[in-house]
Amino acid sequence: MFDSGLPIFWGWFQDVFAVMTIIMNCFMIYLIIKKSPKEIGRYRYLMLYISFFEIIYCIAGKVVRPFVHSYGSRAIIIVEAKDAWVNRTIMKVINSVVSGCYGCSSSILAIHFMYRYGSLHVNHRNMFEGWKFVAWCFIPASYGAIWSLTIFFIFPDDDGFTELIRSDILETFDWKMEDIVYTGFYYFREDKNGLHGFEPLPIVGMCILWSMMTSSSFVVYFFGYRCYKLVSTMTKNSFSSLAQGLQHQLFKALVWQTVIPIFMVYIPSSLILICPLFNINLGRISVVITVTMSIFTALDPLPNIFIIKNYKRATYQLLCSPV
Repeated sequence: MFDSGLPIFWGWFQDVFAVMTIIMNCFMIYLIIKKSPKEIGRYRYLMLYISFFEIIYCIAGKVVRPFVHSYGSRAIIIVEAKDAWVNRTIMKVINSVVSGCYGCSSSILAIHFMYRYGSLHVNHRNMFEGWKFVAWCFIPASYGAIWSLTIFFIFPDDDGFTELIRSDILETFDWKMEDIVYTGFYYFREDKNGLHGFEPLPIVGMCILWSMMTSSSFVVYFFGYRCYKLVSTMTKNSFSSLAQGLQHQLFKALVWQTVIPIFMVYIPSSLILICPLFNINLGRISVVITVTMSIFTALDPLPNIFIIKNYKRATYQLLCSPV
């Protein structure tokens, strides 16, 4: 498919981590259902929600096989459509939906931190009770829908840019433009005649995407700090000693589940969104973000597995038990 050994390696790397994602999250689901301490409460349902989402995201990415590619003033998500079982319009919709999964993943992390804060703060423990829990779970879906609709309607392919990148796509991916569908981010339109200045609609679209990223990041940092303050001042009057230990374990796991997406998701995605503004061409380096998302979904369950004592004990028993 590619004329370079490096992209082939990235594709293989992505496949390996896709398999790992499914295995690790299925194991995580088993641990949540069978090995969760009773003190974990409704938090188990949030963890199940996250694990199922990451499996679905992984499978969708594996089936569609999107590739991120940066060229000049635009970063595009490419999907091969030559032998697709649906027409090009449907492939464009599917491409936008898979892209929208990023919006889901970033907001899920924010909801994660809000839940941890609510469970620690005595005045906010009913934030996720009953129907409110279901309502919170719909927020990531709404983020994903907004992201997908923005990508599909504001950033469609256009004839001028298609002709501009035709030779680059052929050289990099060995694909003809007629055999792919693409969508992508840009601040100003570009074709063979050069840049055409800022346009209102793309600017609105980029503001929507940036607001979604920054809002979820703000929630993570704000509630992460509040969780840290609450955990560090936790007293026996607010929780039993067993519950205190569990809360410390959950917070440590959550810290690692923040560090991982910062380097695997937020930083690469920010570069992809910033570079078109300055007309920086990342070229084949941009395919890294496709791989880092696969790595993220594979690594995300590990903090819970190896920090929460019940899960860690069950994992060690499984690994160390005689065959």
